[in-house]
Amino acid sequence: MVDYNHSLGNTIDLPEIHAHLMLNAFLQQEAQGGGRPSRVRLQLAPPATAPPDLKQRWMRLGLSAEALLVNRPSAPSGPQAGGPGHERVSIHRRQRVLGATPNQTYAYALSLQSKRQGQYLERYLAGDRNRVWAEFLELGETIRRETLLADATAVARETMRRCRTNVERLSERLLAVGYEFKNPDQALVSPSEKVLEQIADLEARVGPLPLSVCAWYEIVGSVDFTGSHPDWPDAYPDPLVVYPSDYILAYDEDNWYRGRYRLDMAPDPLHKENVSGGPPYAIWLPNAAVDAPFEDERHDTTFVNYLRICFQWGGFPGWEESSTRARPTQMLRDLAANLIPV
Repeated sequence: MVDYNHSLGNTIDLPEIHAHLMLNAFLQQEAQGGGRPSRVRLQLAPPATAPPDLKQRWMRLGLSAEALLVNRPSAPSGPQAGGPGHERVSIHRRQRVLGATPNQTYAYALSLQSKRQGQYLERYLAGDRNRVWAEFLELGETIRRETLLADATAVARETMRRCRTNVERLSERLLAVGYEFKNPDQALVSPSEKVLEQIADLEARVGPLPLSVCAWYEIVGSVDFTGSHPDWPDAYPDPLVVYPSDYILAYDEDNWYRGRYRLDMAPDPLHKENVSGGPPYAIWLPNAAVDAPFEDERHDTTFVNYLRICFQWGGFPGWEESSTRARPTQMLRDLAANLIPV
């Protein structure tokens, strides 16, 4: 028997996580005649060209770069053509028809709006904002009950009206202090005229969207605070970015993974600086709750609370990780001054 290492080797680049997936088969072949691969070598690791800080982060996360050898069984590698299981559904595709029920749609939630002010909205306007949102989150998908939905929708929309005002103020203040937007025309873009149709179409395809996300796209639109300031040192301030609805709410079959649909809403801090980095900030659908976890954002929080953190830092929550000496503290205070609490 003779081993032929790497004879069936293949390397797959994974730019989203700046890593390489290396697949190698070890062949055991007799002197006369061919053989089948008997072992498969799996290894996920940062590429050799990765910067030291990425490799250190890899270690801090407890990830291993060691190869894993898997014995290949003598049985066929997969279903034979025409046999049971031959036509498999990929885990990266939806495996069943989902779609929102009528009372889970944002259109239905808006139809319940009335001039009468509910108790949750009263509490929110009176300053009990954090507890109102916390109680909504505890209710989970039961927030879609008609007795709660109108009030929850009113709170979500009022929250996003405040976010809209804050983004407008920050845009003006940033220009006043000499900040240079990378895309000035995209710093704040009003909602698309078709946004409610876009929401309804996505709901019909993947299921309900959180009320917070629907209200954001209905009232705020999109934001792109990427740019630079001449007095700021090289840093990754993680400027506030939320992708436009034309991009986010357009259905993409490739966004399915194990029955869930990933809605990528913003780039990570490195990609915002045109540096290869990690996965985008995202939420998973379907989600009929009032708000959703903002995946892959370092605070491990929800979309609404992430917006609160952004406003606390004048639109640049990445400065929280910088040393006090490097941070433009007074400028950040001026940017965040008198923003409306959300």
